[in-house]
Amino acid sequence: MSTLGETTLGGSCHCGALTYTATTSSPTFTGYCHCTKCQRLTGGPLVATIHFPPNSVTFSAVPVAALHTYRPASCPHETRYRCNVCGVGVGSVNAMEGHTAVWGATLTRIAVAGEDSAGKIAMWEKISPVLHFYYGVRVLDVRDGLRKYRESAPEEAGKPGSWNLQGGDMEETDGGEGRSENGGDSDVIHGGCFCGEVRYTFSPSSIKRSAYCHCTQCQKLSGCPFIHTIHLFSSAVSFTLAPSGDSKTEKSTILASDIDANALPSSFRTYNSPVKSHKTRLRCATCGTCVASSNSQTGTTSVWGVHLTRSQSEHISHWDKVKPTAHIFYDTHLLEIKDGLSKWSGYEGSSKRLDL
Repeated sequence: MSTLGETTLGGSCHCGALTYTATTSSPTFTGYCHCTKCQRLTGGPLVATIHFPPNSVTFSAVPVAALHTYRPASCPHETRYRCNVCGVGVGSVNAMEGHTAVWGATLTRIAVAGEDSAGKIAMWEKISPVLHFYYGVRVLDVRDGLRKYRESAPEEAGKPGSWNLQGGDMEETDGGEGRSENGGDSDVIHGGCFCGEVRYTFSPSSIKRSAYCHCTQCQKLSGCPFIHTIHLFSSAVSFTLAPSGDSKTEKSTILASDIDANALPSSFRTYNSPVKSHKTRLRCATCGTCVASSNSQTGTTSVWGVHLTRSQSEHISHWDKVKPTAHIFYDTHLLEIKDGLSKWSGYEGSSKRLDL
């Protein structure tokens, strides 16, 4: 682990209403987490998680109502911190393991002349993850030379030795499609938020694009190095919403193309980025999971691959129909991916190819 010296690290959500500051001489752990809980709560295939000692991270929300907290039923000792305005999760506090974690992609960025306007993450070279854990349920192989652990890593668990070691890059042969299933011949694909209150369906024939997106907007909106985005015709995406509170009403169904931000169902919260106001992000009001982004200019809606229905073995169903065909906006990647897919500076086929 690299020692940072007496350094103050900070970060924020996308809109800036929720910020955090960590003052410490060194993080206690840095790693890429592939667990399905992190995948489904953030929308990314993996999260760069940076752990700090107890009481060394301060979260601040202005206004106070901008702070949204959520405790997963499967992990009641963990409190997830998310902005109640833009919906971006920035970190968590684990009472049982005694640490506070923040997501690497939400750290403060510094401007670099001639490069992406969002800038580079401050001191990323010193605090970037040193291993991968919960790699046994990964969505894709990452051949980067770092250690891989099927479950928790020794450093993350605070125990000596090594166990569940996946092996080096040359041994990673059962990822990607090996982590997925065809899902039969169904013409309908299902997905939804973490807690299950917001669900959706779409037809494979409505898919316009499926890719891993590395743009800085996706990084900052998810807290992850990249996301698996699936672009669909909005008229083909149908949401099913659980009744609010103690309501005895039946679940309601609404097409993405019919959602009106001025008359929003109570199960939804929305956010429009000032940078791209024509895009409306939809998230669950309970768990905070962002499940989709609707584009009013193109009439399309994007969903994230990690939110799709999975088998009992946690494999994504219908992978053959939804799997990514390329990496897009790869100029600003935080993590190098070597998986044989083409890499583009913008959208696939209409921008500069970077891997030739």
